[in-house]
Amino acid sequence: RFDLHDLAARVAEESRPMAAVRAIELRLAPAQGRAPIQGDPDRIGQVIANLISNAVKFSDAGDAVHLAVEERDGRWRLSVRDNGPGVPSELRGRIFGKFMQAESGDHRRPGGSGLGLSISKGIVEAHDGRIDYDSEQGGGSTFWFELPAPEHAPMPEADAPQPAAARRCVLVCEDRSGRLASTAGVCADLGYDTVRVLSV
Repeated sequence: RFDLHDLAARVAEESRPMAAVRAIELRLAPAQGRAPIQGDPDRIGQVIANLISNAVKFSDAGDAVHLAVEERDGRWRLSVRDNGPGVPSELRGRIFGKFMQAESGDHRRPGGSGLGLSISKGIVEAHDGRIDYDSEQGGGSTFWFELPAPEHAPMPEADAPQPAAARRCVLVCEDRSGRLASTAGVCADLGYDTVRVLSV
């Protein structure tokens, strides 16, 4: 068992350096009490990281990405909201497919393998949850997932230290910069940290 808000705070903190490169601020709304979840925090953390990464990718410099955790009808919802171009309506129903990337005219951002949302959907559904999004083209997007809240899930005290999850790292070595970025993107979507080396 783990606390979803605590996990979101940790993943957001780990994601700040990535967001700072694009001058994007990550903001997590204050907790509304404990948010107990039964499941694998590493895998759910991967989903949160994927949603943050997508939001940052489609945001402009100086924007903020907003995270929130709230209870809805016996389920805990985590949402990630950006102020980007929004998801084109023609991608509704396909956005969580493999190798799909949201793009909107000149706002398409390079990078990533198009597997992140598909992987996230599989993880969330394996936890008896659901994932979706709300978007208005030109008005930003909110990607969210919901997980069932256990009725009797004893949680540690809020100030009790939580062990940090181990991060796995892979070395990616390629002789072409495009292939290097693509391969590293796939590894990142699968939850690995990467060290990139361009061989000549």
